[in-house]
Amino acid sequence: MLLNTLKKINSLVPLLFPNCCAICHVRQDKEICHTCLNNLIQHSASKKCILCACLEKKLLCKYCLHAKHFFDQTIILCYETSYLIPLIRRCDLHGAIFLLPSIFKAWQVANLRHMTPVDLILPLPEIPNISQQRGFWFSLELAKKLSRLTKTPYNTDLVYLNSKSDLLLKGTISDMFNINIDLAKSILVNRKRIAVVMPYMISESILSDLAKTLKEHGALWVSYWVLTRKLKKDSF
Repeated sequence: MLLNTLKKINSLVPLLFPNCCAICHVRQDKEICHTCLNNLIQHSASKKCILCACLEKKLLCKYCLHAKHFFDQTIILCYETSYLIPLIRRCDLHGAIFLLPSIFKAWQVANLRHMTPVDLILPLPEIPNISQQRGFWFSLELAKKLSRLTKTPYNTDLVYLNSKSDLLLKGTISDMFNINIDLAKSILVNRKRIAVVMPYMISESILSDLAKTLKEHGALWVSYWVLTRKLKKDSF
């Protein structure tokens, strides 16, 4: 009798709670449960370097204090040790695009109040083969959602990979990106604040080169909006 009752209750769970938390998989009606949302808020309160977003008690870490970066800010969702990583990897490596709303919800909770207003959003290009295998351009899908959230236009044809970008997998080329700006497009960048969206933090020097090129074309401010980055060894 008890067993039959339990079976009936279990059959009703998907109807009463059709969703589960994308992070901890607890059955409930939201993309992310209340406990995980609170953890995200606490995590986002950690002090970070304003430029590279590594954990740092001061405004600038010792690397950025001496480096001559051309970008002005980095906002990240999590580090490589975060419990969010399996969620992001499922979306990135296995093409689980249905998880994007949950990732975006996590971003809103953790970072909405930290996002400096911008005039244009640029998705970071990726090697076409990667997009084809996954089934979508990850940075572009993120840029679309952030565009709707901030009511800011995005553009997909200002920044593109150069013909030798595949060699960057060996870390031998610094000029990974080219800027495609003609006279008709220059107004999109000139005197604008720009956010570049990407799933993973790549070499800061490469990102600085990209920001430098954007500023050479008239950009006033370049911010990187990143899902995850690698922790530096001496982060506190």
